[in-house]
Amino acid sequence: MVNSADALLLLMLKTKGYSDTKVISLYVIYNLCYALVAYPIGLLADKIGVKKIVVTGLVLFSIVYFWLVRVDNFPLLISLLLLYGLYAACFESGIKSLIISNSEKNQHASALGFYSGWASVSALGAAAWTGWLWQHSGMQWPFTVSACVALLCALLLFYNKNTQSVQN
Repeated sequence: MVNSADALLLLMLKTKGYSDTKVISLYVIYNLCYALVAYPIGLLADKIGVKKIVVTGLVLFSIVYFWLVRVDNFPLLISLLLLYGLYAACFESGIKSLIISNSEKNQHASALGFYSGWASVSALGAAAWTGWLWQHSGMQWPFTVSACVALLCALLLFYNKNTQSVQN
């Protein structure tokens, strides 16, 4: 519910006055980073534990969302979009692994389907409240709220002793 659509990130960058070319370049940088580090992050998760990777991803998300609306320096924005790609690599594969490791063996597909369905509904809700808050209080607040909630989620997951983590 706190991860607004990437389109809103792009709109925020456009609102800051960046050209279409720079905004698209930043989005390409994010996607390239995600594509290049997803497999190595998966290997690392197998070694140190998926839960640690997911928590790391949530912390990275929090950092990116907090600073993205506060930074106007293009090289710093590139760094933040690289971190956002790293977040995506950590979270996207890690969360699905956590779901599988915390569901019954005969319920893996159902658990992933439930997650995918609710992730879509949540994305719609996140876009709605982000747009509403942006309209009523400016673009800084939705990203700050998202950063704080993601950090809270990271802390809750980190300290949750009942969440199993796949680790060799």
